[in-house]
Amino acid sequence: MVCRGRAAGRSSLNSCGVNEQLQREPSTESIAGGERDSNRGEVATSVQCMTLRVGVIGAGGMGREHIANLSALEGVEVTVVADVVPAGAEAGAELAGGATPSTDPMAVATSADLDAVVIASPDETHADLAVAAIGS
Repeated sequence: MVCRGRAAGRSSLNSCGVNEQLQREPSTESIAGGERDSNRGEVATSVQCMTLRVGVIGAGGMGREHIANLSALEGVEVTVVADVVPAGAEAGAELAGGATPSTDPMAVATSADLDAVVIASPDETHADLAVAAIGS
């Protein structure tokens, strides 16, 4: 789960199931008969929760492990699985609970629809895919 918001100070567990930061902000509150300084209080920051959309490249042994582990996390959705072997892509997508299978790893690496990419393809393919993913 990825939560966004200004954060400083101490942590507390929020409704997203992750640590939310509380921030001390000097402010003045209007109350009956005047205003009081609320600097001594803590103001919870605005936090927006979202699902992390992940693509997995490589549906072999390590790819399947990553798919299984990511799929078990709350707030993470494996949305696409790429493998140059069509049956591998389809099996990985099924393991992910209905992700889209792809036989184009570079398209997944450069997809603007993803928040993160896991590269679990053969070692010699990592550099090109990583550079493409970082650059997109």
